[in-house]
Amino acid sequence: MEFSQNGCSMSPGFTRNQYIVIVLAILCHIWLCAGLPWHISLNALYDDRLQMNVAYTILSGDWLGDYSRMTMVKGPGFPLMMASLFYLGIPLLISMPLLYAAAVFAFIHALRPAVRRRWPLVFAFIALLFNPTQHNLSLLRIYRDGWTNCILLFVLTGAIALLCRRRCRMQERAGWTILLGFSLGLFWMMREEAVWITPILAVMLLPMTLISFFRERRFFIQRMLVVVGIPLCIAVFIVQTVCYLNWHHYGLWASIDTTSKNYTKALSLLVKAKTDHWQPYAVCPQDVRGKLYAISPAFAELRPFLDGDGPGCKGWKVTAERLGVADEYGPMFTWALREAVSAAGYYANAAKADAYYARLVKELKAAYAKGLIKKEPGLVFGGFTQPFDRRHLPTLLTALRQGWNMLLLNNWPLHFPKTPSIVDGVDDNRKFWFAMRDIGNINIPSADSYLPKPSLELRGWCFSPGDGQCDFAQTVVKDACTIGIEVSRQERPDVRAYFAQRQGMDTPEAVRSGFVVKVNGEEDCINAPLQVSSGGDKALIDTTTGKISNADGHILMHIDEFQGKKVQTSSLRNNLDNFRRNILERIAEIYKYASKWLALTSMLLLAGYLVWACCRRIFPLWPLPYISAALLMLCVLRMATIVLLHTVFGPFSLNWSYMSPAWVGMYGGIAVCLVWLCESKGRETV
Repeated sequence: MEFSQNGCSMSPGFTRNQYIVIVLAILCHIWLCAGLPWHISLNALYDDRLQMNVAYTILSGDWLGDYSRMTMVKGPGFPLMMASLFYLGIPLLISMPLLYAAAVFAFIHALRPAVRRRWPLVFAFIALLFNPTQHNLSLLRIYRDGWTNCILLFVLTGAIALLCRRRCRMQERAGWTILLGFSLGLFWMMREEAVWITPILAVMLLPMTLISFFRERRFFIQRMLVVVGIPLCIAVFIVQTVCYLNWHHYGLWASIDTTSKNYTKALSLLVKAKTDHWQPYAVCPQDVRGKLYAISPAFAELRPFLDGDGPGCKGWKVTAERLGVADEYGPMFTWALREAVSAAGYYANAAKADAYYARLVKELKAAYAKGLIKKEPGLVFGGFTQPFDRRHLPTLLTALRQGWNMLLLNNWPLHFPKTPSIVDGVDDNRKFWFAMRDIGNINIPSADSYLPKPSLELRGWCFSPGDGQCDFAQTVVKDACTIGIEVSRQERPDVRAYFAQRQGMDTPEAVRSGFVVKVNGEEDCINAPLQVSSGGDKALIDTTTGKISNADGHILMHIDEFQGKKVQTSSLRNNLDNFRRNILERIAEIYKYASKWLALTSMLLLAGYLVWACCRRIFPLWPLPYISAALLMLCVLRMATIVLLHTVFGPFSLNWSYMSPAWVGMYGGIAVCLVWLCESKGRETV
């Protein structure tokens, strides 16, 4: 392979055989991912359900929809991505493995100028592509987390490509400059805490800044424009475009209203108030709220909704009880506050909500200035977290150990779930289901059955040995529901024969076990579960899917047809999905036992190289070790961020989903380190 005098690769890239291996690996990866279940929770009002509905309103030309407490609470990055996939005709469930494969290929392509041989890059591509962390169940939600990791990898790729192409011409870096700017802008719109990536980008781009300034000062302005100026302008343009659209529709110049000045300041002042009974994770506890009600007229307006029977005071306390923490649980308090402000009538529009928070800030500042309330000691890292002080140290040390074990996959769940794709919760909002079916191009099993309908029909058999036939009744979930149930009995000698031949049971009751159930009623009531009872035993039939649940005692039941469609108990597709999941489990086992040793070896190797380079006074460092060190630094930084969040924010923060960006950095750093060891080109400077 030849190199130009400016250090850029002049070779055509990968050979035909190498491209064949890469394409086969991508196809195999997509085929394996097709057997994984997906999950969406309708109960997650601020998460799954919100973002799917926002995608629907964007495609309808209504931007984020009507303004409410939930309109601007999450960045529109994922809904915009869903809308784009809809226009491109790419199914949502296949887009994540496709996008991840594209990001991994761009990653190894970015390393080309620093690597002479191509096969190490191909092997690194395969190792990155099949890492099991991207297949974790928490990332298989139809939510932003899995797709965010793909965008993060594109951001890192853009920075790496510019680092490896420092001596290339402007034309050869233009595409990578645009990629860095566009992916950084989109990443900023995907999650609210995107600012954590900026230190890593600064570390990656620092060598070019120093070299251009000290050695090639005449190219300093030009290279800083390409490396920093243009990407930053593109990212800022994307963010400010979203801010303009929000200002145009709602009158608030912000990408999300949770970062608006008055809202964040109000939350910060509320959580800083000193309590007489300190508890971990508790912000603005009951004794503090009692003082604030007397001091602040604006906050006193929320009392019926935070401490009474109003709509804003129930959900956060139920969640706190489930987690075994204080009822002033920090992560839920911010949502309870928004619910209360909305119930008080201040979320009619953005200007009214912002004016309320401005009034609350003014009153709280005055109370602090007069000494009516004191501040809690410690550092505040967010508007809804406790101030960090020495009382958090035991929790911090425990979280560090747990985070390290998660990072090295010491407690990685080897077995992928074998449950089918599931939908949690009940929703009679037709717009949501149309969004799922049309925008996401998601093949929901019996998709039409999820939409509320005025009639329902089930065919099957049900009996209880010794007690006879089953009775059917509709459970009532709403007042004033009128439901009509028609039950027709049928002869089923085949059922009796089945139990006699297969189970050795003589069940005369099975002969009259056949039924046809027709349910008619109002659209909002038809989706209530169907209750089945016989001889004191009970079971439930989900009228949205036809699945049987909560069966106890001796009820024997089977649904043959649901809404005119046959119900298959087993299929070739199920066996195929199990086969693919078994393959992924074997791959996960390999990664689990190899990752910890590779990560530790890479860190020791990089530390040794750094000492050697300092002793030899080699500056700047060779690109591959430097890039690997930066990526491993990213995984440590992300882990430290989540550990701190776990300490002052909530005990659920240290989870697979929030930690997932750390594995992007860890596997990227390991892959680059292995390429460096396999590379025979020699140690060159950047």
